[in-house]
Amino acid sequence: MNIKRITLALPLILSSTFADATPVNCRIVDAGTVNLYGGWSYCYAFNSNDRMIQIREYVHPTVLQQRTIYQFLNGEWLNCRATVPFSHTEDVTKEVCDYKPGVSVSVRQFSEGSAVFEINEGDRDGTIVSREIRLNGELINTSLGEVQVYGAIGESFYLSVKVTDNDGYTGTGSAGITIKKWGSLNPL
Repeated sequence: MNIKRITLALPLILSSTFADATPVNCRIVDAGTVNLYGGWSYCYAFNSNDRMIQIREYVHPTVLQQRTIYQFLNGEWLNCRATVPFSHTEDVTKEVCDYKPGVSVSVRQFSEGSAVFEINEGDRDGTIVSREIRLNGELINTSLGEVQVYGAIGESFYLSVKVTDNDGYTGTGSAGITIKKWGSLNPL
């Protein structure tokens, strides 16, 4: 048996946890009304002798106006589709939340001496209006979704991102890496 060993050189990807869509300022609001149907429902089914038989069932309040009724009579199961009578309306509420923006930062080293940080951001209920990016604590100015760094083996880089959405909520993400000899990558 001939066994071949295959080694792939894949980039190491390190990322911060993506804290996407953290709900804040949750509240209960009115969402209108809903019709409920319930009570005695009946319909007609045919047995094995082609005889029409009325079957009935009590249906507890539900939002469904139609229901299949099953009944075991004289040794056989019968079923038919019944209209459930209108019972009443009920007020409906729902929970509504604002959401913080989410940010994830990942970093990969493809070759000795350089690494690339990738920034992904989003806001579930609006838009990102500003972002602050810091590399090793220093504010950098970029509108790109990635930051490339160059350094000597052993040099460390740490990138942090803070975004603010149109509601004034903020989200943060970060990642770091120490430049290693190619093939022996380790996180910061």
